[in-house]
Amino acid sequence: MSNIVLCEIVWVLESSYNYKREQVAETLKLILETGNFIVEKLVRTWCALEAYQVQNMDFSDALLGETNQLYGCKTTVTLDKKAAKMDSFYLLEDNDK
Repeated sequence: MSNIVLCEIVWVLESSYNYKREQVAETLKLILETGNFIVEKLVRTWCALEAYQVQNMDFSDALLGETNQLYGCKTTVTLDKKAAKMDSFYLLEDNDK
């Protein structure tokens, strides 16, 4: 299962089914633990799930940051203040131009 599919699952659960963060996290855990799927970058996906729960950030942002670290990126530049809560993200602001 690709990372994009996981992000879409989260988006649909949150936006269409009004799942709370805890419900989404539990659903993702079930998917990751079932053994019926081969999940892209499984270890990083677990790390992203933890960041989603603990740091109150979007799952897609957490997964992006984890994937970037996997490929050697020390910092991910973002315009998203919520995503910038993750240690590996840097918030690009107007004064940085």
